[in-house]
Amino acid sequence: MGAVDCLDQNVGAYRIAIRSKKWWWPLFAFLPDAAVNNAWLLYRMSSAHGHLPLGQLRFKRSVAMIYICLLLVQQSVPKPITPTPTKRQKVRLSGVGHHAESMPKQRHHSHCGKKANFICKACNVPFHRKCSA
Repeated sequence: MGAVDCLDQNVGAYRIAIRSKKWWWPLFAFLPDAAVNNAWLLYRMSSAHGHLPLGQLRFKRSVAMIYICLLLVQQSVPKPITPTPTKRQKVRLSGVGHHAESMPKQRHHSHCGKKANFICKACNVPFHRKCSA
């Protein structure tokens, strides 16, 4: 029981402190704490660091900063936006059959992203009267 007591003591020192009324939350919050604790114990036992090992709090902070930096790097790469083709270009540029009809359900305008109440009958493109695009 010595290892379980040490795990409980180490996890209890810097526990994730979020309160919830859900019964499963303490079980879920215990898993990252136990994983980081085991990683910290392996880090302390390894001789690769060559200097004094980090304390538990500093180790947790460094792990958190690594994951935050990875998340920021992933978010900084913008995804290419490819426009969805609506109809043939010939139909869109012709001046025939372009009439506004009211839609029963709102869709989002492709240019500004606001909710559109009308649709072009020929192009099948939603639009609203406040935006001219």
